Amino acid sequence: MVYFNLPEWRKHDCEQRIVQHVKKYGDIYGSKDQGILLCTVFIDEYAQLPLKYNIYGMTYYFNKFNRRLFNNAPVISKNEIDDAYSNPEIIHLA
Repeated sequence: MVYFNLPEWRKHDCEQRIVQHVKKYGDIYGSKDQGILLCTVFIDEYAQLPLKYNIYGMTYYFNKFNRRLFNNAPVISKNEIDDAYSNPEIIHLA
């Protein structure tokens, strides 16, 4: 899930940066998705939001062990996982 700070987006002319990048390098990408944005155009210009903004509905009812297993990433602590499920901001549903 990608969220954009629109004032910053406009200030840094991000739309034009993407268009120019895809025009120049688009043929080498099989899929022109958010990976192009985060891994090439905006490298070092983004931050990961806390897990509470990205809970999946199917995992909301997992037990604590399975929640930690599903969200097992080096940047997410056990406390953040527990807090995210106790106080979610966004729950994505399929």
